[in-house]
Amino acid sequence: RTLQERDGKIMLLGSFDGGTVQVAGKLDASAPNGGDGGFIETSGAVVKISGQAEIIAAAPQGKAGTWLLDPTDLEISYRADGADDNVSHAHSQTLQNSLNGGTNVVLETAASGSQAGNITLVDPLVWSGSATLALTAHNNIRFNDYLHAPAGGLTLSVGGNITTGAEGHI
Repeated sequence: RTLQERDGKIMLLGSFDGGTVQVAGKLDASAPNGGDGGFIETSGAVVKISGQAEIIAAAPQGKAGTWLLDPTDLEISYRADGADDNVSHAHSQTLQNSLNGGTNVVLETAASGSQAGNITLVDPLVWSGSATLALTAHNNIRFNDYLHAPAGGLTLSVGGNITTGAEGHI
């Protein structure tokens, strides 16, 4: 529905009543020459973050910025754009690239319609460095594969349960 860039903020917002926000390009709110990183928000009922997307809010000489991905249910996997199943998908490599590049990432779900606000990690997610990842699920977080974060680099918050599949661990 809207795309705005103002004061170091990029807001790519879709409706929570339907429609899909698709990101396959570059969203850059970084501060490469000094200052603090900006804020990027990609929100809507269904958000698809492809493996080609670049989301950057890093600040090598200042405070790192943040990327907020705020859909209903969310699946993190290596599938390029996810299935056409009315569930939001974020490509694991795009998340890893953002985190490794110094951008803090917040994945926050909300319940809407038939979706409960779950986060599911389907494929591995690994990064190093000082960037942080926060997973905040309205309902459950499920780890079907592993997540490896630097010490202090991960925050989990759920309204329901945190569970693991056969391959899942943190």
